[in-house]
Amino acid sequence: MTNAQKEFSQLMWLNHERLTRGQRCVVDYILRHFDDCAFHTSSQIGKQAGVSETTVIRLANTLNFAGFAEMQKFIRSGLVESRIDRVGRTQSEMRDARGILNEIAKIDSENIQHTLRHITAADLEEVADTILGATSICTVGMRSSAATVSYLTAALNQLFGNAISL
Repeated sequence: MTNAQKEFSQLMWLNHERLTRGQRCVVDYILRHFDDCAFHTSSQIGKQAGVSETTVIRLANTLNFAGFAEMQKFIRSGLVESRIDRVGRTQSEMRDARGILNEIAKIDSENIQHTLRHITAADLEEVADTILGATSICTVGMRSSAATVSYLTAALNQLFGNAISL
C-alpha cells in the first residue's frame, strides 16, 4: 500500500461516521483499484462501485477535497509515487544480471496478475470475435513494445494474412 493509499484510508476513517453506505462502497472500490481510479471518471468509478456519479462527487466533498478533480489528483499522486518507488527499487536492487532478471520477472508477474484480475472470459471472447471478424488487423507499438508488436503482427499474418503494423 502506497503512502497515498494509506492517507486516503485514513481520510476515510476520520470521516467514517459522515460517510453514507454508498460512499463507503466507493471508498472500498477506490482502495481496491487505486491505480485504475487515477484515470477513471467519476461516472466510471460510480458504475464500478454500484452507485451514482453524484455519490462519488459527494464523497470527494465529504473527504474535504474541493471536488472530484482534486480527489483524483491526489489518487494520481499515489500512482506516480508507486511508480517512482518501483523504479528506485529497481535501480538500487539490480546491481547484477541475476538481480535484473529477478526484478523483470517479478514486474511481469505483477502485470500478469493485474491483467487476470481485470479481464473476464467474456472480455477475451469479445476481443477474439472482433479480431476474427476484422477485414484487416492493425497493430501499434512504440519504444519498448515495438519488438513485441512486430512479433504479434507476424504471428497474426501467419494466422490470418491481414495484419499490418503502423
